[in-house]
Amino acid sequence: MIRGTTIHPADTDLAVRARELLASGPMDSVSLVAEVCRMSGAPAVVAEHLAETLFAGRREFARDPEGRWQLADEGNPTHVREDPPTYGSGPPRDGTLTHNASAGLLTSAALSAQPELPFVEFAARALRAPAARRRAGTALHSLDFVVVDVETTGGGSLRADRITEIAAVHVRNGVVVEEFETLVNPQRPIPPMITALTNITWEMVRHAPRFAEICDRLVPMLDGKVFVAHNAEFDWRFVTTEIARATGQRLEGERVCTVRLARKLLPALRSRRLDVLANYYGITIEGRHRAGGDARATAKVLVRLLRELADRDCLTFEAMRELLSRRFRRKRGRRGRRSLPRGMDRDTSA
Repeated sequence: MIRGTTIHPADTDLAVRARELLASGPMDSVSLVAEVCRMSGAPAVVAEHLAETLFAGRREFARDPEGRWQLADEGNPTHVREDPPTYGSGPPRDGTLTHNASAGLLTSAALSAQPELPFVEFAARALRAPAARRRAGTALHSLDFVVVDVETTGGGSLRADRITEIAAVHVRNGVVVEEFETLVNPQRPIPPMITALTNITWEMVRHAPRFAEICDRLVPMLDGKVFVAHNAEFDWRFVTTEIARATGQRLEGERVCTVRLARKLLPALRSRRLDVLANYYGITIEGRHRAGGDARATAKVLVRLLRELADRDCLTFEAMRELLSRRFRRKRGRRGRRSLPRGMDRDTSA
């Protein structure tokens, strides 16, 4: 099962030890606490209370029908829709989305005014595919994606650099369902070279919310969806670091990098920069090097790349993951005198 983005309590030595123990099979509370906490002989009621306190709030642990502790099945799966997708239906128009100007959450009316993203009919292709291939994994058309872009004070997420702007775009059936976009107070100066690139100044962010103040709106946008970004490791590293700093919790889940996808699917392109991919697909980036503009453009690029996958009969997430794991085999040319000038041993002037 494909795991969407989920948030968990931060790892502890006790949780790590419990996972190692439960990997070999279920254990009752007395046995588990005896091994994990080095408390052999603890009364059952004490062991039960300790186990509940330590593990009950963690999604990686679960109880079997006999009440024993075990590892949960593959964590939380991503949002997979059982109902048939309605391609081209556009975002919901029932007013279910609320407007929040400070957080940048758009209304359904604002979203419906956007041009719909073109999308291949994955469902039709999947139905025409052989049954064995349809059973091979999670259909791409059934997944929810959240495309994220961050602007930062620099490249060191684990050092002093922080997020100055973040945007998240929820894509379902090739259509933007919801957007979240906001400036963020990084609580430190913005280097002049970053301001020159992004046009984000300290005056713009000094009264913006701090990252901890947007987590209650951002995390639900990420929850259960496949995380997508252009150079995904950069954005994932900053988002996970900021959430851990603000909440003490960690993000986990599947990630898709549109740079890596483009390398596999568009090998003829000399560059996979967002500008190049947007130009290749005829996409206009409104606000380059700003979180909202880049996230919306990346969402459109993602949809086009999903079309490329479908054209290759790559219809499941597992098939896409396998494609990304393949290495290119470059043909090695012959070395030696063939590449060097050679002396003439015959008359070629005639």
